[in-house]
Amino acid sequence: MKDYRLILLWLFGGLLFLANLDGNMIYILDEAKNAGCAREMLEKGDLVVPTFNYELRTDKPPLHYFFMMLGYQIFGVGEFGARFFSGIFGLATCLITFLFTKRVFNKEVAFWSTLTLISSLQIIIQFHLATPDPYLIFCITATLFLFYLFICEGKKKWIYLAYLMMGLGVLAKGPVAIVIPGGVVFFFLIFTKRFKWKEIWNLNPLSGILLLLTVALPWYLAVHFKTDGAWSQGFFIEHNFQRFTAEKESHGGPFFLPAVFVFTGLMPFSVFSIQSLKLAWNKKNEALLLSLITVGLFILFFAVSRTKLPSYTAPCLPFMAIILGYYLSQLQESSKLKLSDKFSIGFFIILAIGIPVGVYFAMKAESYLAHLDYLGLYFTPLIAVGGISIFFFWKNDFSKGLLSMALTFGVASLIFFHLALPVLDKENPVAGALPLMENFDEEEVISYKRFNPSFSYYIQKPIKIYKNFSELDVKIKKSKSPIYILSVTDNIEELQSIKGAVEVFRKKDLFERKTSVVFKVEANDLASSKESDNDL
Repeated sequence: MKDYRLILLWLFGGLLFLANLDGNMIYILDEAKNAGCAREMLEKGDLVVPTFNYELRTDKPPLHYFFMMLGYQIFGVGEFGARFFSGIFGLATCLITFLFTKRVFNKEVAFWSTLTLISSLQIIIQFHLATPDPYLIFCITATLFLFYLFICEGKKKWIYLAYLMMGLGVLAKGPVAIVIPGGVVFFFLIFTKRFKWKEIWNLNPLSGILLLLTVALPWYLAVHFKTDGAWSQGFFIEHNFQRFTAEKESHGGPFFLPAVFVFTGLMPFSVFSIQSLKLAWNKKNEALLLSLITVGLFILFFAVSRTKLPSYTAPCLPFMAIILGYYLSQLQESSKLKLSDKFSIGFFIILAIGIPVGVYFAMKAESYLAHLDYLGLYFTPLIAVGGISIFFFWKNDFSKGLLSMALTFGVASLIFFHLALPVLDKENPVAGALPLMENFDEEEVISYKRFNPSFSYYIQKPIKIYKNFSELDVKIKKSKSPIYILSVTDNIEELQSIKGAVEVFRKKDLFERKTSVVFKVEANDLASSKESDNDL
């Protein structure tokens, strides 16, 4: 392994994980609610009770809120502060993957496993988001790496650090940080014929659980008592049990969808998935076995879950990257490509060509984005870079061919974050509406039934939601100052019936079914509404 390749690897990783973190608004629902919650906790000086739109938020535990609050204090409240530590945890996940694979395999496997992570567009996107998932991915990855090192080396520090990281994982996203790693350890002990009382006791479960609880339990108890149990009820029942047993927010899908998430999550090198999995199974290597169990358990667990999202299987991607990295380290030293490898490379070329074409047709498919069909042209360099890989493969220089594959998707990430996403971001309704809402920081802003959460993040004051029209009408009658009303077009007829209400803005939300609308009622029009007149 030449040192310059490692230097380039980490420069490449830093460039991608921190690429244009503030280049687009905090817009998508999860980001808006998580980043908004952290902003409100910082504003209140409250490290215990999470709120969004100044109402209790029970969706997630606080680890990512703490890091976002730190980001806000360092960089100011904004997109960069909200996302900075997500990018840092992405680099940290790659670093521990490199160090682990170097320790249990060699530098070559470490290089290719880490490059597999860094070159994945989905991984880079995942670690650009102001959500809890970057922190959970790191914690679960570290937990299982440390567990394996303890099994191999018997050093107590590894197992205690594993419990520590599991506790932090519980603070990141809850019971999943115990359930799935615990399942991986269980099956690993069974498959390696270590499932014996002596081996289990050697894992120090009592002192380990005590350490885990010392890390996580104080905050869970504090928020439970401070909210009279409301947070615990919402988090454990609605956002854990019900998400597993029932489809939430239309995020369902067929049972094989988690496997698709894993496959697409590590493009481009996941085109070698079948060969890599076969080699890992046949090698009978315990580190590869741990990786196989982790990937398999994540896929099976979320295959039976009724709610399915790409982020749910993301914590297994470092382990799939190890499986792929092990195979790539063998492939780059080969003298001849196998037929299966030729098919995989052919599929990669189809991907390189398909991305710009896919972007073009994706824009065309949405009428409100059809004028952005030119964004597909931004990705056409991928065809040329992908073509370079074909040249190297044809010359039997497989190492450079694989590096060209990684470069192709690295370029795709840079194009996406620096060129395409900022253009696309300007089309979101919040970006369009806020400049038209003059003096929204001074005038009252309310909502009728529902609104895009991103408004709350940028307006930075409570937005009261009115659930029925009569309550809204009373509110408007009593107000003596201008009011902005946020809603969606599902409620447009009722909003239009308000006397003096003027539609300020209307635009479809990006890649969603709803269309956001903003109405304004001036101070001199606040006497009554048409519906009230009809009632009289």
